[in-house]
Amino acid sequence: MQQFEPRIWEAGFHNIVALITGENTASVRLFEKCGYTECARIKQVARKFDRLLDLLIYQKLRAS
Repeated sequence: MQQFEPRIWEAGFHNIVALITGENTASVRLFEKCGYTECARIKQVARKFDRLLDLLIYQKLRAS
């Protein structure tokens, strides 16, 4: 992530959004470690292997 974030900010974007399934705890930890925060959670919106999954939306805002 550290490789692509500077390019995104230089391109003029104000935020980066990541969509992660609730069961993917490794990705959640990685994004939180990189400064992303959970801004929304959509419950039971996806189905995988006959299980309903939550979708977590993580966001990182450009530093002022």
